[in-house]
Order: sequence, then C-alpha cells, then structure tokens
Amino acid sequence: MRDRWLHDAFAVGLSSSASESEQINHNEYQALSAKSSIDEEEAVRLLGDYGISQDKAKIRLQELQTRKHEDVRGLFSTEDLVNVFKKLTTRPEIYHLLVRYSQNQDFLSTEDLTLFLEAEQGMSKVASEKCADIIKKFEPSTEAKLLGHLGIDGFMNFLLSPECDIFNPANASVYQDMDQSLNHYFIASSHNTFLLADQLKGPSSVDGFIHALRRGCRCLDLHCFDGSDGQPSIHNGTLTSHIPL
Repeated sequence: MRDRWLHDAFAVGLSSSASESEQINHNEYQALSAKSSIDEEEAVRLLGDYGISQDKAKIRLQELQTRKHEDVRGLFSTEDLVNVFKKLTTRPEIYHLLVRYSQNQDFLSTEDLTLFLEAEQGMSKVASEKCADIIKKFEPSTEAKLLGHLGIDGFMNFLLSPECDIFNPANASVYQDMDQSLNHYFIASSHNTFLLADQLKGPSSVDGFIHALRRGCRCLDLHCFDGSDGQPSIHNGTLTSHIPL
C-alpha cells in the first residue's frame, strides 16, 4: 500500500491522498504527467512538498546520479523519487516498533494500535474509535484509511505529532514570576552525566542522560568533539569511551 500511495503521489499527483492534502500543485501534475522523468530541480521541489529538506534531497539525488547511465543522468523517474523518499523518511527504530506490534506486517490495525497505546504509551481502556480517529488523522494513504490500517508513514506522523509530545502543552505559556534576578532561580542541571565511572577512562552511555532527565534535570552538559568520521562525538576529552551525537 505504501508503494502504491507514493507512486500515485509522485507520478499522478491527483490520487485521493494528494488531492486531499493539496501537496502537488497543478503545474507539477502537468509536468509529471507529460513526461516519464523530471530533472533535479523539479525532483527537489516535489520531495520538499512531502517534508524532505532541500539539502537532504539534493544529496540523495546526487548520490543516485552517480549510479545512473550517462544518457539518463540528471533525470529522475517516479521510482527514483519513491526510493529517495523511503530512504530519507523511514526510521528503523519506528519501523521495528510497528513490525513488533503488527505481527510482522507493514501496518497497524486498530487492534494493534490499541495494544501499542496501552503497552508503550501507558494509556488505559483505549477505545477502538480513538484508534480509528488516529488512523483517519495521520495516515496519508486513502487506501489504508479505508481499510483501517496505519502504515509506517502514518505511524511516524502520529509519533512525531504534538499528541505524542513529552512536553505538556499546558506549560507552553510562561506563568511563573520571571521578574526576579537570575540568581533567584534554580535550574536542575547535570554535569558529566554521560560518564558511568571515573572521568579518565571509564565508559560513557546515553543511559546517564536518560536517568538524569527522568529525575527532573532540565539542563544537560554535552562535551562535543569532532569524531574520527567527521561527525560530532561526546566524550570527556580523556580516555573515556565516545558516544555518537
């Protein structure tokens, strides 16, 4: 279902899901309908309509070009766009969570979603109507909506939505007295929390951050260095083990 939805969205532009969200405009539909491939500028713009940043889209498309025959370099088919979208949006940890609760299928039924909400999100007595509303709101594929299925894209939309935010929206507005001097306020901060032993050669772990946050810490101290692979790395500048940022 996911591939059918993506092909419809990218190649046709007038599928039910695309027309509902109005994510493909008329000019893009005409361009895709008139020819079997599009250039990089069109591809980047179209991927951007589905939440892919320009920088990430350009990098993936340029990587894809290096594997293409010289005659078709610079041109991208709908299959190319589908593959780029899936690679950039599919988060492995969320996909494995979906598969675990769907009994190795690629979607969650209302019953599967009920189990997930109660087991993972700590909700109780979740009504099937609640799950049906979630699917209707967050699933982008019209076909999946009609079947009552929540695919990986809908599942990610739901988990990354304000409905699943750990932050209480009621606290978004500042209601405390903020007119006092800075030294009148207390901030629960953390220093070297990633170190599980000593500061010279002990192990490092994200578990230290998790433990501090669960105890109410609101300020984490991160020691960031350039890693051997050019990516940021957290360590103490000594012989302690490293954590990829």
